[in-house]
Amino acid sequence: MRSRFDDMRDSAKRAILYGIGIVLAIVFVRLAFAYALILPRLVIARFTSDLLGTGLILVVIVLFVVLALLHRRKN
Repeated sequence: MRSRFDDMRDSAKRAILYGIGIVLAIVFVRLAFAYALILPRLVIARFTSDLLGTGLILVVIVLFVVLALLHRRKN
């Protein structure tokens, strides 16, 4: 039979591990949001600096507009 002291020690270990897990989860979520906000700026800054990237962005925009118009016409 386990003593009460062992149960208290196990619950303390569990609380510490849960605390570490929560802190790590918060850190990873914050990093994910930071990269999600920074990455588009980096991509746009790099692509808009040369003509090929700008043309690629315009082609993608035109493609989405054409697909939207075709979808609207189909319905």
